[in-house]
Amino acid sequence: MEKFFSPAVNLMNKFKYSQKFAIIGFLFTFAFLIILFIFLSEINKWLEFTKKEEAGIEYVQSLDQLTMLLQEHRGLLNAYLNNGKHFKGLILERESSIYVQIKKVDKIDLKYGEKLGTTKQWNEIKQNTYLLINKSKDLSAKESFDQHTKLIDNILSFISQIGLSSNLILDPAGETYYLIILILNKDPIMIERMGKVRGLSAGVAAKKAITKEEKRIIRSELVLIKKNLKEINQIFNNLKNINPEYETNLGSYIEKNNITINQFIELIEKEILKPEKITATPEYILKEATKALDVSFKALDREILLLNKKLLERDFAYTLEEYLLALFSAFFLLLIAYLFIGLFISTNRSIQKLQENANIVSQGDLSSRVTLDTKDEINNLAQNFNRMTESIEKLFNQELLLRKILVESGKYKKTEEVVDSLLKHLKSLFKASKVILLKYDEKNDLILEKELSDNKKAEKSNAKILFPEIAKIEAFADYAKNILIIKDVNKEIKEENIRSFLLSSNIQSFLLYPKSFLEKEEKNIGTLMLCFDTPTTIDLSSINFFKVLVDLMRVIYLEVLEKTNAELMRNSFISVLTHELKTPLIAVKTTIKFMLDNINDIDQKQIFIFLEEIDNCNKKQLNLVNNLLSMYYYESEKPKLSLERISFAQVVGKSLLSLGSLAKAKNSTVNIQIEDNLPDVIVDKLIIESVLTNIATNSIMHTPDNTKIIIAAKKQDNKVLVSIQDNGLGIPKEKQYKMFQKYSMLDDIKKKIGTGYGLYLSKLIIEAHNEKLWFESEEGEGTTFYFTLPIAMD
Repeated sequence: MEKFFSPAVNLMNKFKYSQKFAIIGFLFTFAFLIILFIFLSEINKWLEFTKKEEAGIEYVQSLDQLTMLLQEHRGLLNAYLNNGKHFKGLILERESSIYVQIKKVDKIDLKYGEKLGTTKQWNEIKQNTYLLINKSKDLSAKESFDQHTKLIDNILSFISQIGLSSNLILDPAGETYYLIILILNKDPIMIERMGKVRGLSAGVAAKKAITKEEKRIIRSELVLIKKNLKEINQIFNNLKNINPEYETNLGSYIEKNNITINQFIELIEKEILKPEKITATPEYILKEATKALDVSFKALDREILLLNKKLLERDFAYTLEEYLLALFSAFFLLLIAYLFIGLFISTNRSIQKLQENANIVSQGDLSSRVTLDTKDEINNLAQNFNRMTESIEKLFNQELLLRKILVESGKYKKTEEVVDSLLKHLKSLFKASKVILLKYDEKNDLILEKELSDNKKAEKSNAKILFPEIAKIEAFADYAKNILIIKDVNKEIKEENIRSFLLSSNIQSFLLYPKSFLEKEEKNIGTLMLCFDTPTTIDLSSINFFKVLVDLMRVIYLEVLEKTNAELMRNSFISVLTHELKTPLIAVKTTIKFMLDNINDIDQKQIFIFLEEIDNCNKKQLNLVNNLLSMYYYESEKPKLSLERISFAQVVGKSLLSLGSLAKAKNSTVNIQIEDNLPDVIVDKLIIESVLTNIATNSIMHTPDNTKIIIAAKKQDNKVLVSIQDNGLGIPKEKQYKMFQKYSMLDDIKKKIGTGYGLYLSKLIIEAHNEKLWFESEEGEGTTFYFTLPIAMD
C-alpha cells in the first residue's frame, strides 16, 4: 500500500503546508465541479427523456382520436354501402370531424414533428385519409372496409413508431412501462378489432345476410378480442401489484371495460353469428357496439391521463433535483472553502508551535511542553510529544536494566537461577505485592510453582490454588493469546469462587502472562502472575516492557536449559560411544589372549569358533563406525548417490535375508504386500536397503514376541509409498517428537548406539533422495513408518 502511494507522498513532501492546501483545494474544487457537471448532465438527459415522452403521448392521444373517427366512418360506410343509404348524413358528420381532427394533428406535428421525426409519415397518412374519404362512397363495401382497415393499421404502426422515437417504449419505470404497453399496443389493437367487428356487423345487419368469410373473420376477431382483454387485465394486475392506487384510479374503468366488451361479444354472437335470419338493424348494432368502444376509449383516455400525470411528476422531480443540486453545490462549495481556510490557519498555527517546542527540546530542555487549543490529531501529537519527553528517563532506566540482565545471563548455570532473577526483577520494577509462577498439572489445573512476596523468598510450593481449568473460565477466555489485565478484582471477576480466593489472598488486581516459561514443547504450560494488593492501572509502555522482560528471561531460560541438556547429551553420548567401541575390542583381546594362553589345548574347530566370534565383533564395530561416518557425511555435505532403476521387490528381497532369522528368533512374522504392476523406482539401492532393514529391524526388536510385521508398497501421487507396520505396543505420545532426533537414544542410556542413530540416519538418506520419512503410532495399537521413493520415468 505504501509503495502505491509513494509517488503522491514524494510529491507532497516537496511543498509547504500552504502549497499543499492550495493544490488539494484546487483539485478538490475541480473534481467537484466535474462531478457536478456529470450529475447535472445526467439529470438533464433524463429530463429531456421525459419531455420527449410527454410530446409522444400528446401526439399519440391526438392520433387515437383520429383512429376512433376513422373506425366510426368505416362502420357507417359499410352499413351505407350494404343498402343503408340513410346513414349518409352521419357519414358526412364523421368526415367533418375527421377534417377537424387532422388539423389538430397538424398543429401537434408542427410542434413536435422535428423532434420526433414524424412529419413525413404523418403527411403520407393525412394524404391517404383525404383520398380515402373522397373516393370511399364510390367503392364497394369490401373495398371501402379493407382500405379503411389498411389506413387504420398504418396509423397504429405510426403510433408504435412515435412510441419508439419519443422514448415511450424505452421508459425504465415499472408503472409507466405497463401504462405505455396498454396505450401503445394492447388497447389500440383491441379497439381496432372491436371496430372491425362493429363495421362488418353493421354491414351484415344492413344487408340482412352474412357470408362464410364474414362469419369467419368476425369469429376470429372476437377470439382475439377476448385474448386482448385477458392481457389488459393481466397488465392491470401488475400495475396494482406495483402501486395499489391503480385500483382506485383505474379499476372502475377496467371493470366497466370488461363488462361492456363481454356484452359487445354476446351481442355480436346473438344478433350476427348465431341467428339463421338476421333481424337486427344496423343502427342498433352501431349504437350498441359504439357504447362498448366508447368505454374502451374512455379507459384508454384514463390511462393516458395517468401516464401524463406520472410523466409530469417525474418532470417536476428532475427539475427540482436539478435546482436543489445546483443550490446545494453552491452552498457546499462556499462552506468547504470557508472551513478549508479555517483548517489551514489552525494547522499552520499548531505546526509552528510544535516546531518551536521541538527546537527547545533539541537543545536539552526536557521540561518544555506544548499547549494547543485544538482537539485534533495535531493536539494528540503534541500530547504524545509531551509524554515522549516524560518517558525518556523511564525508557533509559529500563534499557539499563535489560543490559544488566544480559550481562548477568552469562553467569547463570541453572534454570532455577533464571526464574529467581525474573521474579525478583518483576517485583522490584512493578512494585508488586507478590509475583507467582503458576504451572499446569496433569489434570490441567493451575498449581503454585513458585512465589516471591514481601514476606517470602522465591521458593517452590506444592500448594494447589483455586484455579481449576482457568482457560475455560469466561473471565479468562482470551488470556491464552494476550496478557490478561485485571485492574479491579471486585468489578471484573464474575466467578464467585475465584473472586473470593483472590481477595482472601489479598490480590486486588493482577496481570497474567500467557506464554509458556518453563517448557519448550507444547505441554505442561506455565504462566506468570503479577499481583497487587490494591486496584492498579498499568500503562501500556510498562505492559510492553513487562512482555519484553519476560520474553528475554524466557529466551535466557531456554538457552541455559539447552546448554544443560546439550552438555548432558554430549557426556552421555561419549560415555555410551566409549562403551560401545571398547566392548568389542575387549572381547577380541580377551579371546585372543585365551587362544594364546591355551594354544596347545585348542583344537581346530574351537579355533574356528573363536575366529568367527572375533569376526562378528569386528563387523559390529565396523558397522558402528560406518553409521557414525555416514551420519556426519549426510549432515556435512550433499551426498553423491549411486542412482539406478530397480523394482522395489528387489530391494525387499535383499532386506528379507537379514530380517528372516531375526524375526524367527522372536516368533514374529514378516509379510510382504507389493501392489501389482508397481512402477520401478530410481534410488541408491544399497542405502535404501539399509533404511528398510533398519526400520524393519527396529519394528522386530522393539515389539513383543509373536508380532506381525507388514512391509507394503503402492503407487500414490506419482510416488511409491512404502510402509512398515507392526501391531506392537506403539510409541508414547510424549516421546514421539524425539524419534528422529540425533540423540534420541540418550533417554535410555542402556540402549545400543545403533538404535538411536538408525532412524536419524534413515531420515537423512530418504531426504537425500528428495523424499519424506514419517510415522504414525497409537499406544497399544502399534506403529507404522512411511517413506516415499521416486518413480523411474520412462
